Amino acid sequence: MICINDITMRYGKNIALSNVNCKLVQGEVTGLLGANGAGKTTLLRIVAGLIDNFDGNVNFSQSHCKIGYLPEQRGLFADQQVGEQLVFFAQLNGLKKKNAVENVVYWLDKLEASEWKNKKISQLSKGMAQKIQFIASVVHDPDLLLLDEPMSGLDPLHSMRIREIISSLSQQGKTIVLSTHNLDDAARLCNKYVILRQGKVTFEGGIMGITEQQILSML
Repeated sequence: MICINDITMRYGKNIALSNVNCKLVQGEVTGLLGANGAGKTTLLRIVAGLIDNFDGNVNFSQSHCKIGYLPEQRGLFADQQVGEQLVFFAQLNGLKKKNAVENVVYWLDKLEASEWKNKKISQLSKGMAQKIQFIASVVHDPDLLLLDEPMSGLDPLHSMRIREIISSLSQQGKTIVLSTHNLDDAARLCNKYVILRQGKVTFEGGIMGITEQQILSML
């Protein structure tokens, strides 16, 4: 379990998050919902360890938690080959090169992207690049997976494939946070919701019995 305790984050005089408390449970998909500017991306970046000038704390139940993060603003190198880039990300996250190469081959095959291995990111469509970014977030076998709009730019077929993979990873015991504006994806994938409005949690709980209209009223 990961406990997010009393997180407050300020950008100058602007408060991005205010006393945010919630729990992320192993094996569950938590839907992080909120309007633009609600603080979702800031919270994901804090949990990922990319922001440290905040009040409060994030407590991990296990001493070493490998994190995979798919950012809303994609972080791929346009002029580097897909395969080389994925191996680099895997090694950056602690894998030895042999294991990194094996995992890259596995994930490229799983997402039917093996033919892109020697192409540069700049040669890919937005949807293809999104699939590679997703692979970069899972290639090192993380314990915690933070996904910021993972289906953005994907066609319906590949969106379905990513949803299947997210469900499978959850069943394998991964802790997953899914930040999305798509309420259909949230309803299909999530065990619980954390809803943010103007940096504050307006709801945390299971999805059973909560209607779309109720969700919209809390955004």
